[in-house]
Amino acid sequence: MDGKFSLLLWDAQGNEICHNSSVRSKPDLLCDDVDDILFDYEKMASKVKEISGSEVKAMKQISVHHYTVIDAITEDSRHFMIRVAEVDEASDLNIVQDNLRRECEVMKWISFSTALPIPHLHYYAVDEPYPYMITSKCDSILLADNFGRFPFEAKITNIRSYAQIAIELFRMNAPEGIGSLFSFECATDSQSHSMILGPSVMDDDPPTVVPSITEYFKWLLKTKRSSSKIGTAEEDVKEARSALNRLERLVLDWISGYDTAILRWIPSHEDFGAHNVLVDASGLITAVLDWEFHMVQPAVLGVSYPSWIRYDGCYDPQFIDPHNAAFEVWFTTRADAAKLREIYDEITQEMDPDYYRALKKGEFCRAAKEWLHPDLDDPGCRRLSAWMDSL
Repeated sequence: MDGKFSLLLWDAQGNEICHNSSVRSKPDLLCDDVDDILFDYEKMASKVKEISGSEVKAMKQISVHHYTVIDAITEDSRHFMIRVAEVDEASDLNIVQDNLRRECEVMKWISFSTALPIPHLHYYAVDEPYPYMITSKCDSILLADNFGRFPFEAKITNIRSYAQIAIELFRMNAPEGIGSLFSFECATDSQSHSMILGPSVMDDDPPTVVPSITEYFKWLLKTKRSSSKIGTAEEDVKEARSALNRLERLVLDWISGYDTAILRWIPSHEDFGAHNVLVDASGLITAVLDWEFHMVQPAVLGVSYPSWIRYDGCYDPQFIDPHNAAFEVWFTTRADAAKLREIYDEITQEMDPDYYRALKKGEFCRAAKEWLHPDLDDPGCRRLSAWMDSL
């Protein structure tokens, strides 16, 4: 074991959950006997050598989940991160390859257009049986493991740095439509570029680029109405239809009041959670990771409070699925989260009034989008109805 860390979270009743974990040493693919490694890691090590000009002396397997993540360490002590896409019998290799390629395209776009703290992309290989990318390593601590124990001032520093990132994304010029980036090309003079938008990479999103927020919600509502998650009993279906009709009227009413400044197309990181954020000891965000799940969408949908200080909509403990209540956790108390959201409002209103307007005026529609996810289990849409009743 390399050490221990203590994770502090809160449950739906507001009780502290203190979880002590051990940090175990990571297996080295070059010298340890590691089972179930199907991809050619030696070929990847050779590519790191080609990039760095130095032999790879260790390949530490950091994690295995949606991707296998490897810390490749060279003889001159530099670190390169290799992310290898998971491919199994249930995978559609074409989709896996396309998603990794499009993640790399959006990373190139962001690096070209902004100074956002994302890993530097050195290389990617899409047309492989196990697609992978090689990036720089960002040396910091994971926000998810530390936010709960941060002093309040560090939490303010954290949300201030989040605001700077969010506003820089808000100010980017994006292609028109709701979808995900398909390609990014930079001219040889590095002064101009072109982008093509493709369908969203998000599961259960429309299979084509959607031209407007109204059409997008029509699609979400249609999909939700046909989902088995609203129930199959006659009473459940009847209640769900009534709730969804009510939600549709409210959504369309909100959309009718939006202006062009807050409907502008912007990129968004759709997995901008504490598990994909690195910070320093002061709380400052030093890197935002894992851009696979990204979208271009209207600003009212693309902006958001930091997810780790949210207690609204589907994140509100009073509206969570009671069957999953024991597994739901929050990164700070409800009271501190409310204070931090107020501070975030003050910060963003001063930094960019249009961003702030999109943040506030889009609250209902962003929550509605989450409630309309077809995999959200809500028989009769009763939790959705309770949420609407509470507004």
